[in-house]
Amino acid sequence: MNRIAVTLIALVMSANFLFAEQYVRIKKNFTYGNISLYKGEIYPLLREENGKKYFKVDTTECFAKDDIETMVDTPLDYSKRKDDFIKKWDDKSLIRIDLCSIKSEKDTIIFVSADNIQTSFITKSTDDLNLKTVGNKFRLIIPNIVTIWYSPDKLTPYIDPNKDSDNDGVIDSKDKCPDIAGTIENNGCPPQTGWWSDFKSSTPILFSTIGLLVLLIVGISWLIIDENFKKSINVNYDKTKNLDEFAGTHNITVDKLLKLNKIKTPNNWQDQSEINIIKNKLDIIGNVIVGYKYVFKKKQQENKIDTNYKGTSIPSEATKGYDNSTSIQNVDNDNNNVLYELQNILPQFENNIVNRLGNMIDKKLSNNNGNNELIALKEQKSELQTVTNQLRSDKKQLEEQLEKLNMNLHSANTRSERAELNMQQLSSKIISVDFLKNYAANISTYLLFCQKIVMEANGYFDKIEGLYPQQMITIASILLNFQKRIQTLPVGKWLQITQDIKETGVTANPEMIRLFRQPPTDNEKLKEFQKLLFLDLLTSYSSSILILAETFSKLSHFSVNQNSVANAKSVFGNYVTDLVNKARTLDMEIKYIPLFADANEQEEFKISEKGLSMPYNSVKELGKDTIVEIVSYGIKTKFDDTKTQIIIA
Repeated sequence: MNRIAVTLIALVMSANFLFAEQYVRIKKNFTYGNISLYKGEIYPLLREENGKKYFKVDTTECFAKDDIETMVDTPLDYSKRKDDFIKKWDDKSLIRIDLCSIKSEKDTIIFVSADNIQTSFITKSTDDLNLKTVGNKFRLIIPNIVTIWYSPDKLTPYIDPNKDSDNDGVIDSKDKCPDIAGTIENNGCPPQTGWWSDFKSSTPILFSTIGLLVLLIVGISWLIIDENFKKSINVNYDKTKNLDEFAGTHNITVDKLLKLNKIKTPNNWQDQSEINIIKNKLDIIGNVIVGYKYVFKKKQQENKIDTNYKGTSIPSEATKGYDNSTSIQNVDNDNNNVLYELQNILPQFENNIVNRLGNMIDKKLSNNNGNNELIALKEQKSELQTVTNQLRSDKKQLEEQLEKLNMNLHSANTRSERAELNMQQLSSKIISVDFLKNYAANISTYLLFCQKIVMEANGYFDKIEGLYPQQMITIASILLNFQKRIQTLPVGKWLQITQDIKETGVTANPEMIRLFRQPPTDNEKLKEFQKLLFLDLLTSYSSSILILAETFSKLSHFSVNQNSVANAKSVFGNYVTDLVNKARTLDMEIKYIPLFADANEQEEFKISEKGLSMPYNSVKELGKDTIVEIVSYGIKTKFDDTKTQIIIA
């Protein structure tokens, strides 16, 4: 039994391993087709065939051997949250990058445009980039997270939280009228205008009086309606049903049923004894109340409401459709109909009150028509009122402008503080080397050209793999010798450094920061940069690349199928010429000597005592003093001068 359990557990664990999605990490920078891949990027692994790992980059299937590694741990995948990080402005040709929600163990996140221009971001930061400069595909490289790709036409719109569409000082999220300019006091809506607004502002006392009268009339009317027309709806309590069932039959809740019949709600609905007490109370009541209705009689005089003014009464239309059988089944639903009736009545009350008060005022003024002093005072009051209103309007406008200026000032201060904080963080981690941009661009182009030669050589091996065993061994030996020469050279590091300087004019490499802080002038800094570059990489790497290209251009001298390498001489011969010319643009002269040439015809070289390596030891029928193998090419720079080392027959 234990063996069976162990076997099942092993099968489950194996299934989880087999079906779990795997990922690969880019070990060093390299180019696949027109896609540049950078160290640290993570992509889903599709499959492994013939020693190659196939992985998916956006919508493209790529493969590699030694430049990538399979990850043991599963990385985080933010693809479902990608719209949170990059959005598109609706009314601008910009994209908004917001990295505040990303939790990363490292500080720097890289934004890569379609033409491989890199922009470094610090976590917890936001920025805007021009949509025209990022291209039709771009990506975010986040440490320990699967690389996220974007297309401009699939970006979600960015809504500015501080947007004010109508420029009234109230942002759209708090503006009740976002498309119409208004005032801050009115929540972004324009102030009310018209005869009613003018009437309220010009006659506040009269308006207050009318308001109180209207409220009094409404209150009295409601009391009259509630007292005379509100009738309870009673039904016999059916004790055979439980409380929920009985209340549901009459479209009310149990709590409403108890409230209507003035029965206290129990403290514990789980206590059956309390529920039995409630049932007994309802049984004693017998004819319980399940709601209220309003019954309006047909007689017109019963629907009249005395307003204390002659000729004012509810029109007959207000009572149409009501008789002894007309009712509303529940109080909650009936309120709408009662309010509808009141809405028909109240405008007439208001008009009548306004007319009556207007007549009273006109009458009072007519009695004093001959009093010149009263007329003069009235004119002065009107003039003062006009001036006061204008001052209030000017004050209001000034307050609105001041509020808007304060908001703009606060926003500017916030942006300034954020920029200053970002600059403080960046100042300790990057250094400006704008004077190196052109030289770094040449170095980056040169290194990418060297990688192109390596990929072309690997392509020849892929073509003959499995077809010509002897030729496959020859080319494999050449590639193996090349890998031994460059395996310790930091090609990826320098490619990243030069690309960063070319694209941004700054570098975050700690070694470069230490190097550039010492020399006082740009010329001295350039000299130190070249010295470190030549010593650390360029002389050894250039020699190894040229040996590889020169050997492939002479593949016909080895024991190989001539048809399969028919174009190798022209292709790699051109690479040799271009490589020597490009090296000169970097202040570096390669002392080129052709392979399998007569040593006596060459000017400057050094004979190596090393023995021949594979596959050069298989080349036969060579004349005396023929150059059989090139150990290293001599290179002349402003810092060093070496000779080409060869082995002769």
